[in-house]
Amino acid sequence: MKSPETNELVRRLARLFHEAAASTGWGPDIEWFACDGDGHVAVFASAGIGPIPSAALADPNGHVAVWRALEGRELSADASGFELFRLAPTRGAFAFDYSSAEGGYAQHEPRAPYRRVGLPEHPIETEAMPQSAQSYLASIQYRGSCFADVDAIVVEDHFDSIHRPTMWDRPDR
Repeated sequence: MKSPETNELVRRLARLFHEAAASTGWGPDIEWFACDGDGHVAVFASAGIGPIPSAALADPNGHVAVWRALEGRELSADASGFELFRLAPTRGAFAFDYSSAEGGYAQHEPRAPYRRVGLPEHPIETEAMPQSAQSYLASIQYRGSCFADVDAIVVEDHFDSIHRPTMWDRPDR
């Protein structure tokens, strides 16, 4: 049985995920997770405009399971995703932040990368996480080399189904 705190965190994330999936422009800044082929975990910060794999928005319970595995049981429902993102490398996760080609956040640019901003000293592997976190991450697997071997990731190249700010993809905008 989940604690009331976990239930509140799942409800809050479900609202954010729904808002992100429904946005056609700037959305909430979502921190989402993925694993690589070696089983390493990364946290990605969307800056409100970066593309997000659809599977990352599909299961708030799985997201919370990964979050709890990285943060430990001390994470409260009031904690922000940015806190987790900032601490990701100390918790064993790689950290990637979305930015435009010039390195800023002014607007969405198709195929702009998430840039690696944090490298853990001792990467955590999915096998060290609870089964619910492993199952969630299995649906969001980066199809490329190890996170340690790349400085930037273009989400569109590695995930079959993504959410992205569609407003900027229209030719009349």
